[in-house]
Amino acid sequence: MPSTILNQPGASYIANSVTSITIGTGSQTFTVPAGLAYQQGAWVSILSTGSGATEYGEVTSYSGTSLVVNVVSNTGSGAHTDWIINLASPPPAPQAWIAVSFSNSWANVAGYNATRYRLEADGVTVRLSGAIKSGSSGTVAFTLPSGYQPANTVVLAAWDFGNQVGNVYITIATSGAATVNYTTASPEISLEDLTFPTN
Repeated sequence: MPSTILNQPGASYIANSVTSITIGTGSQTFTVPAGLAYQQGAWVSILSTGSGATEYGEVTSYSGTSLVVNVVSNTGSGAHTDWIINLASPPPAPQAWIAVSFSNSWANVAGYNATRYRLEADGVTVRLSGAIKSGSSGTVAFTLPSGYQPANTVVLAAWDFGNQVGNVYITIATSGAATVNYTTASPEISLEDLTFPTN
């Protein structure tokens, strides 16, 4: 969870709240002083001074003494009434997509996203996208470079939308080699939103 508090704006962003809030995610409403500088879209760090529990989220509205935050991450547990709220850095954006380099006759399926990968905003999750065809079962379709390789071999279940079956498995080795295994003829395989950790 990003934890950098931006102190530069000063006290117009710093607020105490005694609203009873249970640690969690989603929309939460804090009663705070009026006249703060918060606007929709600002990001906030929220600290329980007694327990050390924290929340982090985006302001969805601020009107009068009501500050509504969409909490996306947290630490700790339980309900608390001793909050300090302050402006925080926004979360990092995911990396840009990077196209794969195919091997062993594998290729993109026309009309779908080109096969690609990226590192998500958390810095440890790799996401795949696209659709592939034409390679033989048991061969390496592409190899992911250093920084996008799993710490341990992972096996991902994929969907053969060409034959409408789900008996496709993609094994990604610690070397980054992505081996595709299937049992149907001429599969067209979706990689959309397949993810795995690098740690």
